[in-house]
Amino acid sequence: AASDVYKRQDKATTHLKGGKTFTIVTHNNSRENKYVQKMVLNGKELNAPFFAHQDMIDGGTLELTMGGEPLK
Repeated sequence: AASDVYKRQDKATTHLKGGKTFTIVTHNNSRENKYVQKMVLNGKELNAPFFAHQDMIDGGTLELTMGGEPLK
């Protein structure tokens, strides 16, 4: 079944050149909590829902806190 193929993950890591990694971690992740409430990149909260490609290439961690309602 499709639900078996697309399981929610709480952590995913991409291995980059030079031994660097970029990891995405979710908090409060569930079927009901499908909206991003807060984004933190390398310990710094992002005020916009995007970041530069170079931030990913440099390696680090993106933390997504999820919630049940979209932000207004």
